[in-house]
Amino acid sequence: MKTIQRAAVKFGGTIRVWQARSTGLWKTVQRSYPWPGTTTLAIALLIVVVAYGAFWSLSTRLSAVGTGTLTFLEVHNDGLSGVEGLDRPRSVAVSPDGKSVYTVGRDDDSVTVFQRNTETGGLTFFQVLKNGEGGVIDMNSPHGVTVSPDGENVYVAVSIDGAVVVFDRNVNNGGLGFLESQKQGLSFGAFTATVSSDGNFVYVGTVDQGLDPGSIAVFGRNGSTGALTLVQTVHPGVDGVQGLAGVMSMVISPNGDHLYAVGGPGINLFDQGTVTVFSRNESTGVLTYVEFFENGVNGAEGLAGSNSVALSPNGGHLYVSARDDDSIAVFDRGLVTGTLTFSEHYRDGVDGFDALQLVSSLAISPDGSHLYAVSPEETISVFSRDSTTGGLSVVEVLKDDVDGIDGLRGPVSVALSPDGESLYVVSELEDAVAVFDRDFSEGISFIESEQNGVAGIDGLGGAWASAVSPDGKFVYVAGNDDDAIAVFMRDGSGGTLGFLGLVKDGVGGVDGLNGVRSLVITTDGRHLYAAGFFDDAVAVFERDLISGTLTFVERQQNGLGGIEGLDGAWSVAASPDGKHIYVAGSFDSSLSVFSRNSVTGALTFIESRKDGMGGIDGIGGIRSVAVSHDGKHVYGAGFSDNGIAVFNRNATTGSITFQGFHAQGAGGITGLSGVNSITISPDDNHVYTTSLFDQAVAVFERHLALGTLTFVEAEIDGAGGVNGIGQASSLAVNPDGQHVYVTGPNDDAVAVFGRNSTSGALSFEEFLQNGVSGVEGLLRARGVAVSPDGQNLYVTSFSGHGVSLFSSPTTTVLPDPGPTPTATVAPTQTPTPAPTATTVPTVTPTPVPTLSSTASPVPTASATPTLVATPTPSETAVPISVPTTPPSASTSVPRPTAAPIATSTAITAATATTVPTQVPTPTPQSTVTPVIQPEPTASLGSPGVPGDDGGTPAWVWIVVVLGTTVAIGALVGGGLFVYRRGI
Repeated sequence: MKTIQRAAVKFGGTIRVWQARSTGLWKTVQRSYPWPGTTTLAIALLIVVVAYGAFWSLSTRLSAVGTGTLTFLEVHNDGLSGVEGLDRPRSVAVSPDGKSVYTVGRDDDSVTVFQRNTETGGLTFFQVLKNGEGGVIDMNSPHGVTVSPDGENVYVAVSIDGAVVVFDRNVNNGGLGFLESQKQGLSFGAFTATVSSDGNFVYVGTVDQGLDPGSIAVFGRNGSTGALTLVQTVHPGVDGVQGLAGVMSMVISPNGDHLYAVGGPGINLFDQGTVTVFSRNESTGVLTYVEFFENGVNGAEGLAGSNSVALSPNGGHLYVSARDDDSIAVFDRGLVTGTLTFSEHYRDGVDGFDALQLVSSLAISPDGSHLYAVSPEETISVFSRDSTTGGLSVVEVLKDDVDGIDGLRGPVSVALSPDGESLYVVSELEDAVAVFDRDFSEGISFIESEQNGVAGIDGLGGAWASAVSPDGKFVYVAGNDDDAIAVFMRDGSGGTLGFLGLVKDGVGGVDGLNGVRSLVITTDGRHLYAAGFFDDAVAVFERDLISGTLTFVERQQNGLGGIEGLDGAWSVAASPDGKHIYVAGSFDSSLSVFSRNSVTGALTFIESRKDGMGGIDGIGGIRSVAVSHDGKHVYGAGFSDNGIAVFNRNATTGSITFQGFHAQGAGGITGLSGVNSITISPDDNHVYTTSLFDQAVAVFERHLALGTLTFVEAEIDGAGGVNGIGQASSLAVNPDGQHVYVTGPNDDAVAVFGRNSTSGALSFEEFLQNGVSGVEGLLRARGVAVSPDGQNLYVTSFSGHGVSLFSSPTTTVLPDPGPTPTATVAPTQTPTPAPTATTVPTVTPTPVPTLSSTASPVPTASATPTLVATPTPSETAVPISVPTTPPSASTSVPRPTAAPIATSTAITAATATTVPTQVPTPTPQSTVTPVIQPEPTASLGSPGVPGDDGGTPAWVWIVVVLGTTVAIGALVGGGLFVYRRGI
């Protein structure tokens, strides 16, 4: 066996000695002995660090979302090249899958289907359905068209017939088939239709031709057939409803709790123009009047002839176009109440705003960066949008017959594709649909960097990992060198951070944070758990759901109270049900299991599963642990075993049973050499890992029933155009499942991959690197976390001692949890020291005889998951029966006989399908202490460990090789590292 001893001398600091273990990991055995005579150098280094941090704090918001400008691509005219149904088109819509575009022709009494090229955005005429043909009825003068979120149906609002016509949609080719016509609850003038995001309700607005302005009909939607049933009809003057001056356009808030309707006959009828707000019952679909705004009343301006409404993706701002005021009005929207506050309006010919005369339709890009408006002036206006204030700035104006542009005479409706790549305009005077390519970037955008020691921020020394609270209101950062957790408040609109305070090891009774490297917050948001690498412990904190502050509860430490497996605690994970906590002990090569008290957060030790015992393999030097979202399986990343271990999880007891492991080289698997991080896609279908030595991201398909993995591919730094993942260390999947983000410490970068939700395969898109295009704060980028709304990325910098914020591409906007209350930082207090939690081993159940499966074998197919089971030295492991082609999730699969469970401190059980439920001994309650402790002391970091992403960045290195000794010196920011290699 080869052994290595390493001594690292940090300038102006201490000597630290690490000793290698058989796992290939390093363990601190000495942390003392100050080096005299370096005071001047230490002070100079401190000045450099502070100055450098101050420079970072001056970072400004950059945009990488593209200019939003448009390039004319093509035009399709009625009667040309076989195109039909575009005589006086009134509306255009794009299917959620981006494969189809639909238009309605008012004078053709028709709906036209185009197939869309998802690569170029170009259209191909496919089908036309006309009133009175092929069974289609009640489609005399259609005005509005929309597609259900599931893509199964198309709904057309018909004016003269006063109906909504329902079509089945073929999800493969986009073709339509007539289903029914629904006229109940509708009067003459059905003008617009919209479907709730859950697909359960359809809302149809009418514009009557008399003084009676209109109404909204609410229909329940059959999710299987798409058929409609009337639920409610909303009329002005009934049940307190005001406004509703002819419903020209409607929009539902991102979280589905409010509906906004706009309309107005125009300036010739008393300058009328209104915006009406309704709260929406998400279960019944029923609308309840909240408020309305009328042009010229209570300060609201620019609403005369309101005809189109658009809502920003985050729900913070509402925009209304008004043809008779030649303007766009802007409202601020309360994320919780849904109420509006008039902000400003932009009018044609004022302050540089042009081409808004008789403005007829609005659309906002999926990323919220740009707003588009069309006008009968034969123009499209492009505006950039301030996501914080909602303000607009002119980017460009495109005009018909200028620079080759065609198809913009009399534009009446505009729509963007879900991917944001294409824009479509229908023009009634040209009987056409025009196609434009949009300049945009799906990539991430650097916003700001928060640095240790700048503006009072503390606790970010050696920033290693971060976690975002489930409500998206707070961000927590683990400072490995500061032995602390920094607490930030998150601005829900832009994701920016405000420092609140920190908790620090040894301050105010806090313990277990020495070398903190991993954080996890339970799904209920009530508790945070931290893995303390040097403390060999997991620290427990209670979270204040309002202020975000942390209160220390206890620490569970290796070797105390029968606890095992926490030596070198590297990673911590929580089960989705919140009942259990799993900790990876890298030096113990173990996975430890704790039960959780959901009220206090206190933990009770259950068991520890150790590599090489009880047939367990694949978790040697384990650095990461993940629990599947269905709670059925636990996965461990074995750094020194170059593999992924799979465990079955007992949802009742939390105990885990080894199933097998997937190793580098087995079955063609690559990308697992030095595997150090593991995560599971939101749909549970795929598992992703990062590799330090392969500098790669490996992709596996997950069998939903068995948990076994099938290798898909590996994306390797420097291969196939991939860049930015040198020494890949951490990764995260966007909540919408469309992107995967990977940090590359060796590249000082974060990389973006597009994700195929079906195969799980990744496609490299871009990487952002420290010092390039204004990006800062990515020196030795270490951890990455995504906000629950998918809008922001938080990347920690180990050597930069900070956390950087990026906007992230997403087309899914999750419900906003509501306004963030102002957090009050508790004053520093001297709490009663919390007693060390002593856990008592739980009751040892009587061994259960091994059960053998009698289920019929699953048919064999070609693709075999590469699962390697290692038998126990003293026992014969029962092989796992794995189907060669994983069945669908709905298929009933016999459960295979599992490998023997390893003997642990708390549980000793023979192999069995069911582990007896145990009653844990209550954990002693510690004194509750206030969390936020202002701590002025800032750490300058510590020397790193090989393959550990550690150490302050060395700018000049000196390497000397003398026989079996290697000396590496850093003139600036590093230290002296001495390695000795023995045989």
